[in-house]
Amino acid sequence: MKRLFIGLSIAKQQREQIAQWRQQALSDNSGELFKSVDKDNFHITLSFIGSISADKITPLIAAMNKTLKPKCSIDLNRLDCWPKPKVLFLHASSVQENLLTLATNIIETVKHNNIHQEDRPYIPHLTLCRKAKHAPIITEAFNFKLDFQQCHLYESISSNQGVQYKIIHTWPLN
Repeated sequence: MKRLFIGLSIAKQQREQIAQWRQQALSDNSGELFKSVDKDNFHITLSFIGSISADKITPLIAAMNKTLKPKCSIDLNRLDCWPKPKVLFLHASSVQENLLTLATNIIETVKHNNIHQEDRPYIPHLTLCRKAKHAPIITEAFNFKLDFQQCHLYESISSNQGVQYKIIHTWPLN
């Protein structure tokens, strides 16, 4: 079994900018205990697949090859926290239609391949930290504009050193 998701990668320079901003923004909240996500793991999830058997991967890739995948972008300009998974994340005040279309198309393709998808609204976000109880107050405005040219099928691999995301397949956005 492999633990998979489909997502959008963040360019190295942008990952470094976001990580630097995170360090500065959270330094004023020294009393809080946050577990920072490694900047190399920054991504935007389009579809969480979960654990599936290896024999389902090739048909999923073939189906995804036929799925309409428009180019898209996002302006990450909000900081928030989901208390149940205790996740501190960046998201957009408004989401571009192409990004919603891309996510919807991919989720439908995954469903048509008999892979369960949670029935909840899609909220594109970038996870900054885990073990967060609430979002800190940020006084300065920020905006990270991310443009995407491709999406990936990732495998999530857990080890003693933490989680790593390995790209299994890449599709261009057009």
